[in-house]
Order: sequence, then C-alpha cells, then structure tokens
Amino acid sequence: MNINEDSTFRKAKEELKRERNMMQGKSFRQKAGYFFTYYKIPVIIIAVVIAILISILYSRAQHKDYAFHALFVNADNSAHDEQMEAEFGAWIDFDSDKYQVVIDSSMYIDGNSQGSIASTEKLAAEVSSEILDACIMPEDLFSTYTGEGCFGDLSNYLTEEQLEYYADLLVYDGNTPVGIRADDFAIIKDASLYTSEDAPVFGIVYNAPHSADCSLFLDYLTGR
Repeated sequence: MNINEDSTFRKAKEELKRERNMMQGKSFRQKAGYFFTYYKIPVIIIAVVIAILISILYSRAQHKDYAFHALFVNADNSAHDEQMEAEFGAWIDFDSDKYQVVIDSSMYIDGNSQGSIASTEKLAAEVSSEILDACIMPEDLFSTYTGEGCFGDLSNYLTEEQLEYYADLLVYDGNTPVGIRADDFAIIKDASLYTSEDAPVFGIVYNAPHSADCSLFLDYLTGR
C-alpha cells in the first residue's frame, strides 16, 4: 500500500469511528434522522439506479420473440389489432409463454411528414432485422416497395391450390407473383381496415422468418 492509499484508508477509518461515537446513546429516531440528513442524496441515487436496473431486467424477462408479425400500412382502422392477434394465434402452433403474435395497423406512410419518415424507418428496420413476415398496404405503396425488392415470389410460399384460387387477384413484378389484391378479404372488409379506392395488396416479405405461416395468415384474412 502506498502513502496515498494509506492516508485515504486512515481517513475513512477515522470518519467511521467518529460517526460511531456520535451515534452512541442516541435514540433510533435520532440515528435515522442523522442518516437521512447526511446520506439521503447517495441513497436516492442508489435507489434510482436499482429501480432502473430492475425495470430493465423486468422488461427483458417479459419480452417475447415473435411467433408471427404482420403490418397493415396506411390502414383506416387500427382498433382490431388485438382481436386479430388472438384469432390468428389460434391458427398457428406456438408457445405463448415465450412467443407472441403481433399485428400492427398503426403505421402510416404518406410522404415526408415526421410520422411518415418514422414509419418508413421502422418498416426498413423490421425488414432488415428479419422480424417481419407479411405486409398489407395500398397498391401504389405496394408497387413502390416491390420495386425496392421488399416482397418475395408468392410461388415460393403458397401452394399450387392457393395460387390457382387467387389467380385473378395476383399482382406481378414482371412475371413474378408478389402480391394479392386484398380489398375483398373477409377480415379486411369486416374491420373496415381499408376504405379508400386504392385497393390494399397482401405480400410476403422476402426474408420472412415465419414464411410457412404466411399462407395460413392469408387464409385467415380471406376466411377460407
């Protein structure tokens, strides 16, 4: 131990001894008052730090990975998300203690507004993070994202029977079927998700992590 360390240790020891002597003979309330007066700031700081750590640990413990994730972009009605999550969750096999179905119809992309930019960035982040499975959005916007390579070839995800069933509704990128016009889908009509003339289109994200469940989601939306 060097001279500085020895001096620091000695001062701390003397301070502890001084405080112990001060507390001798004092009542519990007097001791508590002294403690609160001289140590309340450090204690508050420590308490806040502990609360933050507990909050972080709790959030991590509560977090569930996605069993399936879909977006309804520019939807007119976002009041049915939880209902759709519960209903479609019953269609697929997953451990609800560890995973969750997330259907989000709050995203809106309509230009250069702050909210639109935030939604655009969120969509890009979810695609690049490989957590998004399917998207429904108005046809003009769907065409934009198709040109950017967002949606995969439906023939890689749907059965021959499904492709034949939706043949008249298919949207193509060249010769590749990438979307299905969804304005007459039962769930979309019943929930009034899209009411404008720009028909919504269903597509499967090219790197969908749960692509096997996308065909089930399609059948769920159509009520098949």
